[in-house]
Amino acid sequence: MIRFVSVLAVLLPSVCWPVENQIVPVKTTDLRCEFRRNPVGINDLNPRLGWTLEANDGLRGQRQSAYRILVASSPELVAKGVADLWDSGKISSSIQNNIPYSGRALKSGQTCFWKVKTWNGKGLASNWSVPAQWEMGLLQPGDWKALWVNDGKNNPTADQDFYAEDPAPLFRREFQIAKTIKRARLYIAGLGYFEASLNGKQVGNELLQPGWTRFDKRVLYSTFDVTQIVSKGKNCIGVTLGNGWYNPLPLRMWGNLNLREHLSTGRPRFIAQLRLEFEDGSSQTIVSSPAWKVADGPILRNSIFLGEVFDARREQPGWNKPGFQDSEWRSPAVAIEKVGNLTPQSAPPIRITATWSAVKVTEPKPGVFIYDMGVNFAGLLRLRLNVVEGTQVQIRYGELLAPTEASIR
Repeated sequence: MIRFVSVLAVLLPSVCWPVENQIVPVKTTDLRCEFRRNPVGINDLNPRLGWTLEANDGLRGQRQSAYRILVASSPELVAKGVADLWDSGKISSSIQNNIPYSGRALKSGQTCFWKVKTWNGKGLASNWSVPAQWEMGLLQPGDWKALWVNDGKNNPTADQDFYAEDPAPLFRREFQIAKTIKRARLYIAGLGYFEASLNGKQVGNELLQPGWTRFDKRVLYSTFDVTQIVSKGKNCIGVTLGNGWYNPLPLRMWGNLNLREHLSTGRPRFIAQLRLEFEDGSSQTIVSSPAWKVADGPILRNSIFLGEVFDARREQPGWNKPGFQDSEWRSPAVAIEKVGNLTPQSAPPIRITATWSAVKVTEPKPGVFIYDMGVNFAGLLRLRLNVVEGTQVQIRYGELLAPTEASIR
């Protein structure tokens, strides 16, 4: 027994490592490309990369002294540590953001997979981060095979005629898929605003797209991953357009400024390109063109300043699903007004981030109801009605409650 204990006393020092070598000092996490997580539609040929460091428990005051970035063309390669696109090598630097990709030239639609290792102030390395990815957009004007189209109507010439009914158009296109889908991307822009759907399901959750730009200089487009929405067999893509800033009313701002005289304007239009990639390596592209169908929708008027008029009696259920009867719909027209180059939208979009219910409902006059939401916010109203056909409901928004019921008109 005494001999056994003495042997342990000799062996233990040879297997006990310093604590600092047993614990990975930092974790490299939250990888971002152009400040977004796993973005699609990147247009910069040298996108900026960044990450966050997390110190392990008990190891305070950690800092980065170096990093190494690996970028590969497939998840399998990056998992093996094979960087066929870019290996930055070990770079002595504390910088964690705005590091430009400096590898092989990238192509439209290409997906890049990447991971990062960092070193702390004592030169101890982290583990490799969990891999992230980014996807390039359509980099060259020639990558767009689609055409800008509109409803074929002309805008009025007299100011007063802009206030007449001018229904927001509905566009649809059915197509057939015969192979197993590997990846599907929808590239789309609409002026002034657009909403897109596939097989009756809304594409994305963004609102009031795209962002406002000088439309004669550039137009922002969005890229959507729609792989899980399309399927084998018949499919249908639908687009609704709004006037937005591209077709505003001739209101006189500050009494004399007509926006239409200072903005690039025209009939609402859109351009869309749906690229389907299949497991066998082949591809198929659906593009906006006069081969689509268009009809007037239930939104009779819409304005960024005066709201909209919606007639539920003019709804066409199933218009954006395959199998809908569109024989009475017409062909759209190619939009001829000149607009700027298409550029990916990088700014954060408008989204629904919270919901509220009214905290108080009053009826100061018969048939007039005030819904007090209890908070001042920018948003939309969701309303469920049980009324007879033809009933008119007027909704007005306000930021402040009137001091007395007598002020309710």
